[in-house]
Amino acid sequence: MMMDDETLQMYVEEASEHLGDIENDLLAIEQAGRDIDEELVNKVFRAAHSIKGGAGFLGLTRIKDLGHKIENVLDMIRNRELTPDPEVVNVVLLAFDKLRDMIQNVAESNDADIGEHLAALTAAAEGSTVRPSAAPEQKPASPSSPPPAPSASGEMLEIRNRAGEVALSVDKTELEQTRKGGKTVYLLELDEERDVRGKGKTLAGIRDSLDSTGTILAASVDLSAPLSPGQSFYLLFVSIIEDDILPALLDLRAETVLTIPAPSAAPSAPAPSIVPAAAVASPAAFMPDDSPAPAAEVTAPAPEPAAVRPVAPARTEDDARAKSTRSGSQTESLRVHVSLLEDLMNLAGELVLSRNQLMQAISSNAPHQIEVAGQRIDLVTSELQETIMLTRMQTVGTIFNKFPRVVRDLARSLGKEIDLQLEGTEVELDKTIIEGLGDPLTHLVRNSADHGIEPPAERAAAGKPAMGTITLKAYHAAGQVNIEIADDGRGLNTEKILNKAMEKGLVSPEQAKSMSEKEKAQLIFLPGLSTAEKVTDVSGRGVGMDVVKSNLDQLGGQVDIETSLGTGTIIRIKLPLTLAIIPSLLVSVGEERFAIPQVNVDELLSVPAAQIGERIEMVGDAEVLLLRGELIPLLYLSTILDLSTNDCQAARTIPRMLGKEHEEREEGAVECPMRDINLVVVSAGQFRYGLVVDQLHDSVEIVVKPLGRHFKDCQGYAGATIMGDGHVALILDVAGLGRLGELNLSLERTVQAKEEETRDDQEKISLFTFRNAPQEYCAVPLDLVARVELIDASEIEEVGGRRVIKYRGGTLPVFSLDQATNVSMLEQSGELVVIVFLMAGHEIGLLAKAPVDAVEARVTVDTFTLKQPGISGSAIIGGHTTLIVDIHELIQTVQPDWFAVRGSIEIPDDAGEVGVPHLLLVEDSDFFRNQVKKFIEDDGYTVDTAADGAIAWSMLTAGPEKYDLVVTDIEMPNMDGFELTRLIRADERFSMMPIMALTSLAGEEDVARGKALGVDDYLVKLDKERLLQAIYDCLKRYAS
Repeated sequence: MMMDDETLQMYVEEASEHLGDIENDLLAIEQAGRDIDEELVNKVFRAAHSIKGGAGFLGLTRIKDLGHKIENVLDMIRNRELTPDPEVVNVVLLAFDKLRDMIQNVAESNDADIGEHLAALTAAAEGSTVRPSAAPEQKPASPSSPPPAPSASGEMLEIRNRAGEVALSVDKTELEQTRKGGKTVYLLELDEERDVRGKGKTLAGIRDSLDSTGTILAASVDLSAPLSPGQSFYLLFVSIIEDDILPALLDLRAETVLTIPAPSAAPSAPAPSIVPAAAVASPAAFMPDDSPAPAAEVTAPAPEPAAVRPVAPARTEDDARAKSTRSGSQTESLRVHVSLLEDLMNLAGELVLSRNQLMQAISSNAPHQIEVAGQRIDLVTSELQETIMLTRMQTVGTIFNKFPRVVRDLARSLGKEIDLQLEGTEVELDKTIIEGLGDPLTHLVRNSADHGIEPPAERAAAGKPAMGTITLKAYHAAGQVNIEIADDGRGLNTEKILNKAMEKGLVSPEQAKSMSEKEKAQLIFLPGLSTAEKVTDVSGRGVGMDVVKSNLDQLGGQVDIETSLGTGTIIRIKLPLTLAIIPSLLVSVGEERFAIPQVNVDELLSVPAAQIGERIEMVGDAEVLLLRGELIPLLYLSTILDLSTNDCQAARTIPRMLGKEHEEREEGAVECPMRDINLVVVSAGQFRYGLVVDQLHDSVEIVVKPLGRHFKDCQGYAGATIMGDGHVALILDVAGLGRLGELNLSLERTVQAKEEETRDDQEKISLFTFRNAPQEYCAVPLDLVARVELIDASEIEEVGGRRVIKYRGGTLPVFSLDQATNVSMLEQSGELVVIVFLMAGHEIGLLAKAPVDAVEARVTVDTFTLKQPGISGSAIIGGHTTLIVDIHELIQTVQPDWFAVRGSIEIPDDAGEVGVPHLLLVEDSDFFRNQVKKFIEDDGYTVDTAADGAIAWSMLTAGPEKYDLVVTDIEMPNMDGFELTRLIRADERFSMMPIMALTSLAGEEDVARGKALGVDDYLVKLDKERLLQAIYDCLKRYAS
């Protein structure tokens, strides 16, 4: 019987949950082969049984019949009567697919065609099959249909009553399977007048009663059709209930309940018999008897040997339509943990209390209490928001778990061996993102299997293992979820991609000349581009990757590719945690306010009017900003969106800012004063540009509302939000604005080409820049800066002949460059910057003038022209000659007593070079290498240097006894510090050699990895005192 919508929906949800992990469980069963994991098989069996039981209760006969057949096969696997090889598991997988389709389209499930699946499952149980198309279509045996005709793939047996008459037919295999687990088979003889109408029952009621205590295997009538008056009929029923209590339980006369014996029992008297349906012998005579019926003779021809394996049924158009057509009556639902609901109830209670507190404060006109109540409401609503968002979170495992099946099927169809590894399945994302992520991920995984992983023969020729690996990984980073699809296949042929793009006219020859390898790889996201040799059902049609990128853009995601020909490909996707509420930056142009998602915001800048001429340039017709040596294209939001602006400065063009005024001006025109320019540096994937606005406001969390259909063609907007004051703010689409502003890769490449003209002979170092005088620019290595404070000159005190400031409850000694080196005197007035350093266990501040900046620049350090005590050299930074300050030498000059306690080596005068410890310094940066070498040599050691790990290893192997200590950088070309450490520790000649890592990237993971490889100590670059003390301690420790 069909129940109400709510009951049906509950069944659908429960059945879908049962089906959730079945694919992976079946693949595990397949992988185990003959080594059967009974608990795992039982788990799948119980899922199929639960689905079947619920379907029988609800009258979903097709689901019940298919579930029953699946049960039979799983039962044979569990009893080790059937080996779960790939062919058998494939049949079961496809049957579960059909079961899932029927459950998702439950309203039409009773009309579904499951004949081929039933035949395939029966064939799998028999160990032989005929292709489904070769057999006449038949309906499966079910309580709601007449007895089926004999099947080509399984033997039908006739069940005879006491009189020896044929009551009904049943599949032999199915009958044998039902006896497992101590079950008994009964033939029930019922009469319409005596057992149905006479007892006030209905046929449906009897069927439900039987389903609650056992299973109806077959019926001699259609149980869904009305019976004729006085009509008799038979039911073949299986149950664990014993024969002495079954008649009373079913309210039937004892003589109408006949026990069907097992075929192995020897007959001693006439009884209900079982014979092959095709047998020609006359039925055995039987006379009713009140005594228990003994076993009857069972005769059946010997089964023929298996000739072929089971063939899975093909997917039909009806199956496809069933997937796309779902019942409109089903209500979408989401399972939520009870603890979250309890938290929501508690927070709702807190919100009511806070509201009452606020209302009372308002009625009492108590400003302080109103403020307190407002703060409390703010706190409670924030917690409420977070908890509500958690109810929408789902693990990425809900999508990841479908890919083992996808990869398995692809590997079989492509003739490849592929191992799929899943990591981070517990990472959570918003339900909306999870739903939108399925198709892009499916396409990327299929691409990895088809294009990436090579056939076994090709992998063997390349020296790779026959089985390829695809890794699907999810992890949190910087407030976002990162998903990586990595394979160890052939990688992308970027030249082939570029040639295809040029053939299709997507890239010009001029553009191709300046493209980097990364840009060539990114071309695969262009529409219509495919490098497949042939078109298959998997790939080669030139569609998909552009849709993948478009879908990810709609989810607020970014996609990046890292590939190496012959090694493999990694595709990284960055996604926000949720799309419902997102942190955003508010900006305004004129009277209009806009929101920019913070995931797209790199940094905020205000270019002073005095620096516009220096920092904003023209490259061709494009306006660009010079930012730490990088040229960034500029877009004016007012121009793109055709908005009026309150800032006349923003309306001016860059040539006019640079002084190229119009020669003719209208008489009486008002001159617009030069003003600071506010801009947001934003990124969309690999593309980065600056967005000029009138004002920068706060960062807030906004509720995203979709745009109406009237705005669907507006490229520049991603949605809208309602602000606290009731006004609407549009949410900007960073990628769409770039398209509207006609920014493209050719402009980016033009900018990059201009930058790279001067980069070839320069190295990249991180510096903190400041001024000592209006025209005297200085810099120190950024790694040495502990903090930066802003003070007024009046806060500096002269105490004991030294300058100090109050600092964090104590005093901080401060000094200026002119105290220790020959530079201009610092003007000690107005605002000053204090750059705090930690040296020799003490903090000290260097006085400087603003502006200050942290830059990562490619510079050539001149260590000759301006070198002097306290100044290690100079470099051109931001167009200015900048002094590179040697902060160690300066502090040693102003505070010499701090450095008197450090340990240092004692070398006798007659020791010669042999007695001096010999160190090998490995560092790829000329600047850092020269600086560190000077520190160490000044302390009395002998130092050799190498520019990378490969050179260092050659030097070590050439003179195994030469060096006493290796000091190595980590990040280096050719061979990094980790690999060098591994080689040293693996060679017995260097087993006792100490190794120190010198790096500016000493994260916890790097430190742990280095320690595991054998690094003795980690030190930060240019921390002179710690470095020298560590060298002394390390050598002393190893010497002892």
